[in-house]
Amino acid sequence: MILKGRTALAVLVALAASLALNFVGIGYLSALMTREHRPPPPPMAFGLKPFPPEIRERLLVEMRAPDSGIHAAFAAAKAAREKTFAIMRADPLDEAALAAAFAGERAAVSAMIAEGQRNLTDIVKTMPASVRAKIGIGGNRMPDELPDGPPDGGPGGPPPGEAPPP
Repeated sequence: MILKGRTALAVLVALAASLALNFVGIGYLSALMTREHRPPPPPMAFGLKPFPPEIRERLLVEMRAPDSGIHAAFAAAKAAREKTFAIMRADPLDEAALAAAFAGERAAVSAMIAEGQRNLTDIVKTMPASVRAKIGIGGNRMPDELPDGPPDGGPGGPPPGEAPPP
């Protein structure tokens, strides 16, 4: 049976639409399955990499606690950073004030780091020797160098198939 006229045109349009939808669907599914791009880990995760999971979990719980001193230290560092930005935006630029703001920012960040290290020390003191023995070993090692960006083809990374520059 051969279709003619409007019926043939309607069937042809339906077949073309079905074919296009199948190609789009198959392309979408294959893109999902072959995608290698992963978002970079947060900076905190990079700093915690040398520690075994038991220490990482405890440290994150401690630092997320509302009464943790790290929150106040972080707020102070953020305020110092905002003060630095305000001085940079001022016209005319006061270099002495900017130098003092940078010094204040360094002090605030150092205080934040010291608070984090106090938390880490308190946690490490409570861990058994078997857990402490895993610090910086195997998968808990710090990388030898910083990554050049996301895996192949991601924004900021090398083009697909090319090695990052030395």
